[in-house]
Amino acid sequence: MYSDYMERNAMGVCVFCEIAKGTAPASMVFADEHVLAFLSPEQPNPYKVLIIPREHVATLYDLTDEQAAHIFQATVHIARIIRTVSGCEGLNYVSTKI
Repeated sequence: MYSDYMERNAMGVCVFCEIAKGTAPASMVFADEHVLAFLSPEQPNPYKVLIIPREHVATLYDLTDEQAAHIFQATVHIARIIRTVSGCEGLNYVSTKI
């Protein structure tokens, strides 16, 4: 399932745009009109979730204030769900180059 994902990514195609269009595989955990959230294909733990804007953004610095707000609101929403289903009291939040 993820071999196509990695192949397209290696060819320079924005895999997050492909996921947003529905042309790349993803195990969605949350979606609204602004944000998508899905399980990481390289799952080091059962609750690693990637949260992205629906519109292409090259880096964190390029997010609009509105996009950043939607992403963080989704992050808090998903974190609360993870705490409910897993019982874990703490989570790591990491931001990397989009």
